[in-house]
Amino acid sequence: MIGKHFGLLAAGSIALALCVSGSLVGAALVIVEQRESNGSGSKTNINGKVSGSCSANGVNNTITCAQQGPSMANVAVVESAQQAGLLWFDGPPHELPKIPSKFAGSNSCRDPEFMTWARSTDRLYLTGIEKDVVLTAGDPDLVVLTGANLIISSRQPRSASDGTWIKCIFGGGGITYSYELRIESQTLKNTLTEIVSCDDPSAPKNCAEVFEGPAKPMPPASVALGSKSVADIRITVLSKLDHAYSGKVAVASTVNGADRNFYIGTDNTLLRWVGFEPTSEEEDWYATDNSGRWVKNWSPACGDYCND
Repeated sequence: MIGKHFGLLAAGSIALALCVSGSLVGAALVIVEQRESNGSGSKTNINGKVSGSCSANGVNNTITCAQQGPSMANVAVVESAQQAGLLWFDGPPHELPKIPSKFAGSNSCRDPEFMTWARSTDRLYLTGIEKDVVLTAGDPDLVVLTGANLIISSRQPRSASDGTWIKCIFGGGGITYSYELRIESQTLKNTLTEIVSCDDPSAPKNCAEVFEGPAKPMPPASVALGSKSVADIRITVLSKLDHAYSGKVAVASTVNGADRNFYIGTDNTLLRWVGFEPTSEEEDWYATDNSGRWVKNWSPACGDYCND
């Protein structure tokens, strides 16, 4: 509870005193106690009401003034919920890194702790950067994603057969992001595409899973929230085939008119990803069994039954 006392000097030495107790967040202030000073003078605006202002002259007035609650405006970076389910290790199976024991048997790219471990472990790569930018706005916030630039630190020729696939998601998942920002790694040009679920009334009748709108160059395209809402923007890098990358992404946004620029990845913790995925000849993967051993084609669904 918050208690505040206000003293207002009115015309002709008419004083008002008010005491307000209660939560001030998103609420209105209303006088609950009034008194006239001992001084003399004319009285004005007797028994009146004032809205939208926190001061008035006179006595016996009810004053109501809206208080602005805390802003909901925010820009955050999260691990993408739509992970490819695989990591690629730049080396043979017998050199696979030791995995933390708490992830044995159920290691998953959907687990933030597992992904923190994977991103900090040398020679482990994702099949994309697998990062989303989430915009949140209240009313009357204005939150805008204006652009993103890919900064490549290294690009080396690699093929899937040079390394080892690691299975880190077992099972599928639905689409959760509402926009896809695609960065072309060679031209560094960006396009923005709106993604609409087939459950949405605006989706066409022949929609199968999701409907993709037209790809628009970014800039000038942007994602802007001007009322209470949330937007999840997935960042996808269109990489050169058969190459392994490291780098970071510079993101530009504004929150209620103020610039909010930041990096995804840093010089000390670069993003790592590859420009390939498994083919039919490269379906074999490794995962840790319940004892933490790397086992070919192990799955928590069928255990050793899946092993070759």
